[in-house]
Amino acid sequence: MSKTISMCRTNTGMGNIIGNVTLIVRDFIKRLFPNDFFKSEFVDTQLIQTEMTKEEILHKDKPCLVIRPKVSLDDDSLFGKLPDWLNTNYFIYTHLDSSYLPVFRDDENQIYMYTNGDRIKMNFEIEILLPTKLQQINTAFFLKGSVLHKSYFYLNNCRLEAELPKYFIRQISAILDKNLNDKEDRDNFNLYINEHSQHYVSEKIKLASGNLNYFYRFSSNLLCLFENNPDLDDGETQGMTQNNFKITENLSLEFWSPMTYFLEIGRKFDILEIESRDLNILDEGEKISINFTMKFDPPVKYKDMDLYKKISYITDDDKERDIVDISELFNKHDTSLIRYCLDNNILVSNLFHISVYLDDKIVDENHILIDWNKMEVINIKPKINDVYTMVLYKNGERYNRLEHIIDTQAGLIYN
Repeated sequence: MSKTISMCRTNTGMGNIIGNVTLIVRDFIKRLFPNDFFKSEFVDTQLIQTEMTKEEILHKDKPCLVIRPKVSLDDDSLFGKLPDWLNTNYFIYTHLDSSYLPVFRDDENQIYMYTNGDRIKMNFEIEILLPTKLQQINTAFFLKGSVLHKSYFYLNNCRLEAELPKYFIRQISAILDKNLNDKEDRDNFNLYINEHSQHYVSEKIKLASGNLNYFYRFSSNLLCLFENNPDLDDGETQGMTQNNFKITENLSLEFWSPMTYFLEIGRKFDILEIESRDLNILDEGEKISINFTMKFDPPVKYKDMDLYKKISYITDDDKERDIVDISELFNKHDTSLIRYCLDNNILVSNLFHISVYLDDKIVDENHILIDWNKMEVINIKPKINDVYTMVLYKNGERYNRLEHIIDTQAGLIYN
């Protein structure tokens, strides 16, 4: 089989991976302490945008956890002095299947995607704010005794997600003649991608804007180092009293991550020209967002209803209410039955039920409003830029019975 006919290379934004690791660090720190120890927290996940001011942080409830991630491009890491052939500055454009890690392989259509890993180093400034000096001292000794300092340790098998290049996804979908704006085509394309990928690929849609992203899940071991013992300050003066006593820790992490991607297409196709493609590296990925979720399999039943469909979506920026259009979850026949229920004062909840999950935990129904007239789900006070999974259940017996009643009334069924 002849290939190496058309090949291109691109990078994706680092925002998602940085958000993944930041979330892992946050959870790691919180697990060192008793449940509900921290009354508030602030994670700087936007880096290039205006961050919360010092005064705003100091007014949060104590104990307060503050995490500020930074990316380091210096070669002062443990694996910083790698030989040149392992650095991404040196690319080999032949024999991709033996030179790089496979991501996607379709021998029938001669479509191949590879990646070249890069060693990433991140530094985290971790602050814990406490109301009294004694609490500060006690917490500092607890922290010092709970985790290794001044010596390397690993966080193993951490699940991360790297965004696959949009340009490559468009190329592959065009070759297969799949329109990703069409739900049926997109569902078939998602099955195809996962059948041929090395690891699980998840599709996430920001329903409010319609943006479609594909993420490649992989595992990486995080090499960690608390560079010094906890540092204590003398608190903040507020009038005649001292408050906001701070503990500061500096944590560095190193890990391997996909960085550069290669797409190789055999003789059967050429690299296609896709309209409105945007390869600007300053496009998406600048905003550091925590939109990481573990693979989640929802319950197959809800009371007397069966699992019908599910979809993941990313919440919008800071809003009191996140409104999600759910019309695309339903086909035309579903929609007509819902409309019949609304017109005849029949509860739609007799046919369908929607549950919303954050990771594998169901969101309190008091925080979820469903407007069947507008076909919208309203999430009250959602977490910013997190991935929610919306799960739709259907009562097939009632659905079919109502369908029969409607057809009988319309004269489509004769005795």
